[in-house]
Amino acid sequence: KGDANYNPSAGVCEPLQPIKLDSSVTTDVHDSSHDVITTAPIGSSVHDKATVSGSGPAPTGSVTFKLYSTTDCTGSFTTETVTLSSGMAESSATTVPNTGLSYMVIYKGDANYNPSAGVCEPLQPIKLDSSVTTDVHDSSHDVITTAPIGSSVHDKATVSGSGPAPTGTVTFKLYSTTDCTGSFTTQIVTLGSSGMAESSTTTVPNTGLSYQVTYSGDANYNPATSTCEPLPAIKLDPTVTTEIHNASHAVITSALIGTSVHDKATVSGSGPAPTSTVTFKLYSTTDCTGSFTTETVTLSSGMAESSATTVPNTGLSYMATYNGDANYNPATSACEPLPAVKLPSTVVTTIHDSSHNPITAATVGTSVHDKATVSGSGPVPTGTVTFSLFNNTTCTGSPVSTQTVTLSGGMAESNPTVTALPGLCYQVTYSGDANYSPSTSAIEPLVVNCATPADIHGVKYLDYDGDGNKDPNDPYLPGITTTLTNTATGTTITTVTNAQGQFSFMNLPPGTYLVCEVLPPGLDQSFPRSGAMCPGMTFGYLVVIQGCESKFVKFADTPDTLDESESATLAVSAFQALSTKDGIQFLAAGHGIKDMQVQLYDLRGKPVYISGWQPNGWAWKLQNLKNQRVARGVYLYVVTVRGQNGEVMKTKLQKLVVR
Repeated sequence: KGDANYNPSAGVCEPLQPIKLDSSVTTDVHDSSHDVITTAPIGSSVHDKATVSGSGPAPTGSVTFKLYSTTDCTGSFTTETVTLSSGMAESSATTVPNTGLSYMVIYKGDANYNPSAGVCEPLQPIKLDSSVTTDVHDSSHDVITTAPIGSSVHDKATVSGSGPAPTGTVTFKLYSTTDCTGSFTTQIVTLGSSGMAESSTTTVPNTGLSYQVTYSGDANYNPATSTCEPLPAIKLDPTVTTEIHNASHAVITSALIGTSVHDKATVSGSGPAPTSTVTFKLYSTTDCTGSFTTETVTLSSGMAESSATTVPNTGLSYMATYNGDANYNPATSACEPLPAVKLPSTVVTTIHDSSHNPITAATVGTSVHDKATVSGSGPVPTGTVTFSLFNNTTCTGSPVSTQTVTLSGGMAESNPTVTALPGLCYQVTYSGDANYSPSTSAIEPLVVNCATPADIHGVKYLDYDGDGNKDPNDPYLPGITTTLTNTATGTTITTVTNAQGQFSFMNLPPGTYLVCEVLPPGLDQSFPRSGAMCPGMTFGYLVVIQGCESKFVKFADTPDTLDESESATLAVSAFQALSTKDGIQFLAAGHGIKDMQVQLYDLRGKPVYISGWQPNGWAWKLQNLKNQRVARGVYLYVVTVRGQNGEVMKTKLQKLVVR
C-alpha cells in the first residue's frame, strides 16, 4: 500500500505446496461383547476395529479390512471397505475358524493424510472343549445299567461340543471291574458323522465290567474323557432238578421199604457250568415236611449225589438247595417224593397135633391146631393173622370158623380143634403192617382117616319063596357080581360074592353110593322091591357114607318060574327118573318089557325131546330136539313101554324139574 516513502506495489505470486500428513492405523480384534481379544474360541463371533490417527484433523475416508484364515496375514483373504467415522471403523463379524485368523487394515488416505497400513493382527484360535457321554447297550441296542452274566453288551460313545460335529477317534477302555480299575483292553473307533461310535460286543463276566472312553480331539475340539460307566453283573438264575436213584443208579419213583437209595441233583443255567455246592435235605415224609437231615456236596460238572439212605416205611423226600456261585444265584429244587412200597410177605402154615408135632394126616377125634409163620426181607413182621378153618380138604366154601391172632416174633397159633371127616383145611391171611403187604398162605389140608375105615357090605342069597326074607333053606349065592357107583363122580367099582354070598366095599370116603347087583340069568329080584333103579331094570340101594360108618345091604333073588306065556305078558312094576351127573336116567321095571320111549314137553305142550326106543332105559342129557341144552324149569314127560308080546303101556303126564 505504500507508505511515506514507497508506492504501493504487488509482488509476484509465490506458491507453497502442502505436504499431507502421515497417518497411523492401529487395529484391535473384538469379541461379540466388544472386548479386545487376542485369542478366541473356534466358532466364536469376532470383528476387527481400526483406528486411523494423525497430527492434524481427524482422518476421513475409508479403510479396507483384509481378513486372512491364517494368523500371519498370508494366503488368501477377503476384503471389506468401511468408511471412517471419527477416525474409526469396524469390520463385519466373522466366525473364528480352527486355523485362527488375522486382520490387516489399509487406510486409503484423505485430503489431509497419506494412505497407511496397519500391522498384521493375528487372532489365535482356542480349541473347543468336548464332552464324551457313554451308554452300555444290550444285544437289542437298549440302554442298560445292569446285565446278566454271560450276556452280550457293547458301549456307545457320543462326543459333543459347541461347534461343528466332532471328528477323530475314541478309545474304549474295557475293565473287568465296575470302577474302571485294574487291567483293561482298548479299542479305537473312528467317530461317525454324528459324533458317535460303538465298541465291539463283549460278554459280561461275573465281576461285572466298566467302560471309560477317551476322545482324541480334532482341529476344533480338545481331547476329553468320559466318566467311568459301570455295568454290574446280574447273577443268572439256575435250575435245580433232582432224581432219586436206587443202588443200581436207575431212576425210581417208589422203592421197597429197607432198600438203599440216594438223590442226584443237576444244576443248570444259561451260562457256564455251575460250581459250588448243593445241600440235600432228607425228610422222612413224602412231602418235605417235618424234621430233616442235611448233607452238603460239591458239584462236579454241575451234578452232585447224596449219600445212600435206607427207605423207611413212611417213605421219604428230598429237596436240594444250590448255594450259588460267582455266576449263579442260589436256587432250590421242587420237593421230590419217594413213596415207600411195602415189602411182600410170605405166610407158611403147619398143622400140629397136641404135642406140637407137625402132621399132614390124623384120625377122627384128634386135637390139632395150626401154626402160621410170617416172614419177609425186612424187620420181623407184626400185626395179625386170621386163621380160616374149613371142614373139607380143599378150603372151598365158607369157613366153619375164623380166628384172628396177634403175631409174636412173626408167629401165631390157632386154638385147637377136633378132627372129623372128611378132613379139614387151614388157610391163613396176614393183615400186613407198616412194613409188609397183606398175604395169604397156600391152603393146608389135613387128611382125616377113620380109625376103622368106612365100608358098605352085604349078602346075596337065593329066595326060593320070593318073599324077600332069608329062610333057613335059602342058600347064599357065591360069585355074583355087585357094583358100587359114586354118584358124585360116576366112578364104579365091582366085586363078587364069596362062598357065603358076602361082598364088601372097604375104605370108602364120605359120599353117596349106588349099590346094585348084576342079576344072573334065570333069576328074578325079590329084594329089594323098591329103591334106586339100577341098570338091567333092577332095584338097588342109595347109601350115604358120612363118616366112619359100616353100612349093610342085602339082595335076594328068586328062580324065574314064569312060563312062556307069563313072561310074554307085559307087567310094569315101577317107573323111575333118577338124576345123574350128566342128566336124568329114565328106567322101568317089570316083566315082559321089550323097550321104552320117553316124550318130554314144556308147560305149553310143545315137544322138547322124544327119545328112540331103548331096551334098558334112557339117559336124557338135558338136550332139546336141536341138541341144545334146555333151560332150567319145569317140564312134563310121558313114558311108553312096549312088551315082548306087542302090548303097549303109557304113564300119565308127570312133572320133571330141571335145576
